[in-house]
Amino acid sequence: MSSPTEAELDCLRRIDVLVLTAVELDARRCEELLNLTYTLYLECGRQIAPALQTRERLAPPLRAGIEVDGRRLWPSPAATVAS
Repeated sequence: MSSPTEAELDCLRRIDVLVLTAVELDARRCEELLNLTYTLYLECGRQIAPALQTRERLAPPLRAGIEVDGRRLWPSPAATVAS
């Protein structure tokens, strides 16, 4: 077995976080969400690669994969979101 390359090690060190939103967020809210990943970085010691995207703007093939492999963290599927 060969040693991993630096690029492969980078992938293992980085955590990709995709936040899907129902609507476009203003710049202030985007910054707040991105800043929340700093705590995750401190806890796990890995580089965080966050991305914010609306569900509508996400490419259908990627959206299909996320629906299979993704995990909803908030709100829980049973929760009702008040408008």
